[in-house]
Amino acid sequence: MPVYSTGLLENRAGSSGIRPSQKLVLRVSNEGVYSTDCLVEIFTLNNKDQTKHQNFYITQFALNGVNKTGAVRTFDDIECNLDTFGVRVTTIGTGSANVAVTMFTMDANGNLVDSHRAFQGEMQLVGVDLIL
Repeated sequence: MPVYSTGLLENRAGSSGIRPSQKLVLRVSNEGVYSTDCLVEIFTLNNKDQTKHQNFYITQFALNGVNKTGAVRTFDDIECNLDTFGVRVTTIGTGSANVAVTMFTMDANGNLVDSHRAFQGEMQLVGVDLIL
């Protein structure tokens, strides 16, 4: 059960008063022949004590094997206009080791924000649980 994460990303407003990232785009694809289940969590720190993660977007779905309908899911309009946010993708099942995750953000004008992106293979593998 691989778990991939961006970690917590800073998105604080600069002198313009506008946070750099406004929208998040996430693409999850199955590059293997076996299907897998995915859990996507997009989180921030809670406002009370700034130490605990608080999910603000969560979805679970299945991905079919490569070259089949349903092997790719794209989420392209997720609000991320927060001081901090992160993305965590957990994959479960026979094909879980063959999932590729790509994430990037856009500013208010639709331009890519270079500091908030993770292409295939760049997200940190933060955990693997082996189920025997």
